[in-house]
Amino acid sequence: MKSFVEKFKHKTKLVQFAQIGISENKQLRCLLSSLNNQSLEVEWQSSHMDLIMNGHASHIIAIDYRYIWRTVLFVPLHYSKQMCYRQVITILEQNIPLSLNDILFDYHICELPEQQAQRIAIFALRKQYAQPFLNNKNKVIIDCELHCFARGIHYLSQSHLSEFSDHFYKFKQIYFQFKQDDLLIQTTKPHSNILSAEQFQFDQQIQEPELYLCALGASLWNGKA
Repeated sequence: MKSFVEKFKHKTKLVQFAQIGISENKQLRCLLSSLNNQSLEVEWQSSHMDLIMNGHASHIIAIDYRYIWRTVLFVPLHYSKQMCYRQVITILEQNIPLSLNDILFDYHICELPEQQAQRIAIFALRKQYAQPFLNNKNKVIIDCELHCFARGIHYLSQSHLSEFSDHFYKFKQIYFQFKQDDLLIQTTKPHSNILSAEQFQFDQQIQEPELYLCALGASLWNGKA
């Protein structure tokens, strides 16, 4: 399957874009900017360089999935937003041995009318893991690299996550799958169909395809997991 990488021009200054997705490993950093989910620009840097952020854009950082604590909670459909929030706080206090002041957390609520329930996905990150980015005065959003990677995959393949709910994603040395009540991660190759960076044909400017897909997915962040 061919990607749309030929549309993405390389520029050294990402100035006019609304969102900039950032992913990095020990050697490289990929910055990919988007405007209305359409115009995309990519830039590669050494990860040892200081990260200089654009004051006119939101920056979405793809964080290592191993740093993120997550759980899923189901509550009755009639619970108000305030009641859901109190449930989230209770779960965090019961399960994380840190003060709420020492973590960043987010949650997403999905109504399930047929089950008369609401699904709450909760995510928490120790602040110290994001501190290098939070010290910046620009708007910074933290996202899990697995969600970014999947978002990038589906953008390039012009598909939707719900169409591949039974598929696994191959990322680094793991295979993962999104479940309604969990995130399944394994190191052995599954028998199910697999989505990976290898299904695309990237041009030479894409130095690290998985890093690129994470930055792409981060740049397309829309407030949902």
